[in-house]
Amino acid sequence: HNLLDWYRRAIPYSLSKLKVPVILTVGVFVSAFIVGYIFSQQPQWRIPLPESQTYDSVSDTFAFITQQSLKPASVAFIIWQNGRVLLLALILSIFSLGVAAFVIPPAVYAILGFLLGQLLLAGYDLALFLAAIVPHGIVEIPMIILATAAMFRLGAISTRPPQGMTVGQAWTMALGDTIKLAIGVIIPMMFVAAILEAYVTPLIVSQIVR
Repeated sequence: HNLLDWYRRAIPYSLSKLKVPVILTVGVFVSAFIVGYIFSQQPQWRIPLPESQTYDSVSDTFAFITQQSLKPASVAFIIWQNGRVLLLALILSIFSLGVAAFVIPPAVYAILGFLLGQLLLAGYDLALFLAAIVPHGIVEIPMIILATAAMFRLGAISTRPPQGMTVGQAWTMALGDTIKLAIGVIIPMMFVAAILEAYVTPLIVSQIVR
């Protein structure tokens, strides 16, 4: 009963404070993706990709550009990878007044934009890119957006504390909201995304490039 109540009241209340940070985050991520794609179209950035679209060659291409293989990895390893990046971004955001939140996570989307451009230039099917991203991305992308928005708010709130609050009070409140969202939403989503990435994504990609 208490847990349900917490999800019904406390979580929506904390989420409601992230409206502006979420809009900013989506804008930054989309811009990063577009910049990555534009870079991929420059001849000097062209990567010679294998012509044959076998599962191994495609997986190697993804691993080379994104540093993440499409071959099945353990759920624990994927959580460690994602968790490490978000934790680093969180710590740096606190000390950079939120700026780091819009530097580290967006880099992932710039790389994805770059990858899409490279695959299309090499004549690969768009379905392949979608198969490699969408199955776990439907959970992972909203999770990263939420985490980044929460980090940005936590880092930036000290520059403009709400009326009637000291910087310390505002920061403590934002930290409480961030911890609440991490435990209630972000970490559970990270587990679900990792399970999908470990078991579902490789299966779908292997069906496309058989």
